[in-house]
Amino acid sequence: MRRLALYTVGCAIALAGCSRAVGPPAVPTAVSPQTFGSGMSSLARPDASGFRLLFSFDKANNGGITPFTNLIGVKGLFYGTTLAGGGSSACTKGCGTIFSMTTGGVQKPLYNFGSYSGDGTSPTQQLAEINGTFYGTTEAGGTSTACPHGCGTVFSLTASGQESVIYSFGSYKGDGLTPRAGLIDVHGTLYGTTSAGGGANGGTLFTITPSGHETVIYSFGSYKGDGLVPAAELTEIGSRLYGTTLKGGQYGKGSAFRAQLSGKEITLHSFGHGIDGAYPRSRMIFVQQAFYGTTIEGGKYKGGTLFVLSPNGIEGLLYQFGKGKDAAEPEAGLTAQIGTFITFYGTTAKGGASGKGTIFSVNGVGSETVLHSFAGSDGSEPLSHLFFDKKTLYGTAAYGGAGSCTGGCGTAYAYHL
Repeated sequence: MRRLALYTVGCAIALAGCSRAVGPPAVPTAVSPQTFGSGMSSLARPDASGFRLLFSFDKANNGGITPFTNLIGVKGLFYGTTLAGGGSSACTKGCGTIFSMTTGGVQKPLYNFGSYSGDGTSPTQQLAEINGTFYGTTEAGGTSTACPHGCGTVFSLTASGQESVIYSFGSYKGDGLTPRAGLIDVHGTLYGTTSAGGGANGGTLFTITPSGHETVIYSFGSYKGDGLVPAAELTEIGSRLYGTTLKGGQYGKGSAFRAQLSGKEITLHSFGHGIDGAYPRSRMIFVQQAFYGTTIEGGKYKGGTLFVLSPNGIEGLLYQFGKGKDAAEPEAGLTAQIGTFITFYGTTAKGGASGKGTIFSVNGVGSETVLHSFAGSDGSEPLSHLFFDKKTLYGTAAYGGAGSCTGGCGTAYAYHL
C-alpha cells in the first residue's frame, strides 16, 4: 500500500479536512449508590499528575481478578469483566466475572462465569449494551467439544443479573473458535470476530442475533496476504466494517481490513514493512475522515506505533513508541478528544519510569507526553482503552494494586486532565 504523507491542516493531522467526529458517549451524571464488592476502593484525591487509584481487585471472597476489559458507561455506572476470579471452581483461578463500578470506585460483582455446565469462561473484552441487556464473548467454555476447554461463547446478561449462553462456538464445521474481541451492534444485529476457526482456519467474521442465531460471513486466510487472527473489536462506518488482524497480511505481522455487512472482505494495509508498525491488537477509531490505531511492535524503536489509515488503505505513522523510558507496547485502542485541536489518549502495557506501563497523550502533529507511569502499587500492564468523561479518563490495569495475587490482581483508576 502507498504511504500517507502526514500534514497539518488547522485542527489536526488530516486526510480530508477537519470535519468534526463524534466522540465516545459520556457517563451520565447521576450515580446510583452501590455496595462494596470484594477488593479495596480508594477515594483518595488525585496525585500531582492527576492520577487516582479507584479500586484494587482482589481474589479474596471470590472477587474478580485480572481485568483485561474496556469499561463501558451505562446510566451513571461503569461495567466490565475480569479474565479470572469469581466463585466458580471450574477453573483453577476462577472463570471470570462481570462487575459494575461507580465513578468513585465503588465496585460490585454482578456475575461469576463457570456457574453451570456449558457456561462461558475467561471473558476478555468489553460488553455491548442493547436495550438494557449486556452481550459479550468468552474465550473458552460453552458446549462444544472441539476445543479442550470449550471454544468460547456469546452470552447475555439482563439488568437483574440473569446470564445466559446464547451461542457456543465450534458448533459446526467451519464455525469460529476462541473469540478474543467484543461485539458491536449494527442495526440490532451483533457483529464480531473469532481468532481461530473458519473455513481457512484463520479466524472468522460472524453475525449473531440477540436470540442466538449465528452465521459466519467470512473466513480469514481465504487468499494469499489475507489477515489472520482477528483480535480487536470492529468499527462500523457507513455500513462497512473495519478492523485489524494480529497476524497475516503480506508480511505476516498483521493487517487492516474492510468488509461489507454481507462479509465481502479486502485487505487495506499489511503491517510490518520496514519501520512500519507490527501486530495491531486494538480496535481502530474513526476521527476526521481517517482511522487511528496502535500496534504492539514495530517502529524505529521497536516499541509499537500510533498509525493513521485512510478508508482506502493509505497508511502513515503519527508516533513511534519505545525510545528510552518512553511508553512502549500499546495493546489498547485510542480515545480521542476533539476541540480546537485533537488529542489522542491511550495506554501502553510496558515502558515508563518503572517499565510497568503508562498513560500517554499524542497530539495531532505527533507530539507525545507520558502522563503517568505505573509503578505496580497503582497498577501494572494496562491493556484496556480509556473511557473519557468530563475531563477525566477511566481505565483498568490487568495486574498490580493491593490485591492478594502475586504481582497484584489488577486495578481501576482515573486520570483527571
